[in-house]
Amino acid sequence: MWQAEFLAVKRFIDDMRIDPTQGKAIEVGGGPIVVVDDKPQDNPLLSLSPQVTFLDEGFITRYGKPPHILADFMSWSEISHLAGSFDLVYSFQTMEHVNNPFLFVRHLVAITKPGGAIFLTTVFSFAYHPSPSDYWRFSPQGLQELFKQAGDNMLLWAGFGPNQGGVIAVAQRTPATYWAYPNKLRFEEVLGKL
Repeated sequence: MWQAEFLAVKRFIDDMRIDPTQGKAIEVGGGPIVVVDDKPQDNPLLSLSPQVTFLDEGFITRYGKPPHILADFMSWSEISHLAGSFDLVYSFQTMEHVNNPFLFVRHLVAITKPGGAIFLTTVFSFAYHPSPSDYWRFSPQGLQELFKQAGDNMLLWAGFGPNQGGVIAVAQRTPATYWAYPNKLRFEEVLGKL
C-alpha cells in the first residue's frame, strides 16, 4: 500500500508543479530505509526529494541507517527548533502509530513554512501492524477534521488513495498565496491514472 500512496503523492506534486528538489523537505516517521514486503530497501522518497531530512523516534534504525533527526515528534520540546522550517513536509503511513493524531497534525503544520505543502498518507483499511504500536484507522472526513482542528492551514484535498485501503491529505500552511490549485475532481482524476 505504501508504494501506491507514494505514487499518488508524486502525481500530486507533479500536477501542482512543485519542484521537490528545491527548498527543505522532511519526512516525519520515516528513514532512509523502508520495509516493503518484509524487505528493507532505500526509501523511494529519496528519488523525489534527494535532500530530504528524516525524523523518527528510532524504530527503523534496526536496519542500519538511522534518521537524520532522532526525536519524539509528539514532544514539542524536542522539535520546537524545527518550527516553520520546511517547504515540503511528508508523512507516509505513520499517523496510525501515534497515540494523539490531533497533536501529530498540529506539529506537521507547525514545522511547515508559511506557503509550504504537507502530504500525509495513512491507513483506512489495513491489517493490525504494531510498529511498535497501532492505534487508529482514518477516513477522508477524519483527515479533514484533524487539519481543521490543527489551524494555520488550508486543507486542499483529502480522499482515498488509489487502492482504497489508504487515505491521503494535501494541505498548505497559511498565511500564504495559494497555488492555482486543481479542484477535488482534478485530484480524483489524477488518482484514476495510477
